[in-house]
Amino acid sequence: MEVRRVVVGSLMTNCYIVYCPGTREAIIIDPGGRGRRILELVESLRLKVKLIVNTHGHADHTSANMAVKEETEAPIAIHEDDAHLLSLEEQKYWCPEFEVSKPDITLREGDVVSFNSKYGRVSFKVLHTPGHTAGSICLYGSGRLFSGDTVFRGG
Repeated sequence: MEVRRVVVGSLMTNCYIVYCPGTREAIIIDPGGRGRRILELVESLRLKVKLIVNTHGHADHTSANMAVKEETEAPIAIHEDDAHLLSLEEQKYWCPEFEVSKPDITLREGDVVSFNSKYGRVSFKVLHTPGHTAGSICLYGSGRLFSGDTVFRGG
């Protein structure tokens, strides 16, 4: 499994592209802006994006959902308690690049998101970590934790 971090959007959010170099299957975690930049990396790596996952519903983690979805046809997944945030036009006030989207999949504690690798499935367990938002999640698997804004440096 490979992980590429792309810093995106006006609030400098970490977006992660997690993929298998063998199968080229991938998930994108928190496409918070600069959709074209994310897609250029996906294209350069020749990846097949299987899922877009938002660790929570704030615009700085979701702004490029639609740009990525339209290009890759990958479904958007977010915790059920934050799904409504994807349609809040008010998020444009603090994140002008925000585009309204809607989830294709709503997640809950214990759900698993995965993609194929040449060694089998790469799976991440959904950990519901409310606090930053009601529907904040972390993804844990393969010895890695993707925490979104659950943990802030120095916080």
